[in-house]
Amino acid sequence: MKPTIGIMAPSYAVTEQDIAPGLAILKSWGFKVQVHPACFETYGSMAGTDTRRAQAVMETITDPAIDIVMAACGGHGCFRIVDQLDFKELAKHKKPLFGYSDFTVLLNAFQQHGFPVFHSPMLKRLEEVDDDSQAMLKATLIGEQEAIAAPFANLLRYASAFKSGTAEGMLIGGNLAAFAGMLGTDYIPQHKNLILCVEDINEVIFRLDRKFSQLRLSGIMDRVRGLIVGEILNIEAADTPFGFTLPELIRHHFGNLDIPVIYDVPCGHGARKMTLPFGANCTLEVADDRITWELGQHG
Repeated sequence: MKPTIGIMAPSYAVTEQDIAPGLAILKSWGFKVQVHPACFETYGSMAGTDTRRAQAVMETITDPAIDIVMAACGGHGCFRIVDQLDFKELAKHKKPLFGYSDFTVLLNAFQQHGFPVFHSPMLKRLEEVDDDSQAMLKATLIGEQEAIAAPFANLLRYASAFKSGTAEGMLIGGNLAAFAGMLGTDYIPQHKNLILCVEDINEVIFRLDRKFSQLRLSGIMDRVRGLIVGEILNIEAADTPFGFTLPELIRHHFGNLDIPVIYDVPCGHGARKMTLPFGANCTLEVADDRITWELGQHG
């Protein structure tokens, strides 16, 4: 029997045209797909009111006909509904969740409640990600662990070593803006040993500096054993020249920490997108220009 992927839109709305190519891809991989009708509703740019989007999340995850859940797209809106979700009820229906960008909020919140969550491509623009990214997502959705290794290794070649070291810990993170906004809430994983992975897009350089400062000042870096900086795309210039590059900011905020650091990892808003098991244990070893990153599996 074909597994069913349930599509929900806790952030921005989509149109049928937006998701038609992605639907065709998932169906070609052997999945049935069920799209929640609220995905097409609009409340400003979001897929219905906060109450409606929270209801759609509840209905999608608790639906016994759905085996896997994927976000339709990102944007904004997850922060507005996370405290409206009944996690006690949802925890009775644990199933894999896939998405990134604004969905970072729900990835971390659901991981706190024992859900297997994946930072991954979403339905909208799935046709735009490269072959290795599609292969890694497909293998993860199907559960073919051995088929993940080759596309993951191919994608990891685009990353660069920044600071040497060895680390082991629970993989968490997501979009930098969303994750930084979650600091100080009840939705950040409290595990003592973390591998933090962050990415972002369309940010002014001094705002990246502010978010890195927020990570450092919040205290979470005391629990971080390794740092993975994904692609930070389309960095915008400030009206007043800021005078520092992204690598200089990474070095300023994290260079004095005794942890390995890699950057330019293809796990964000670009055409190359890894599928990463947030909440699973992983190891990271960085030496000169050699990167060894072993992904774990959810328990």
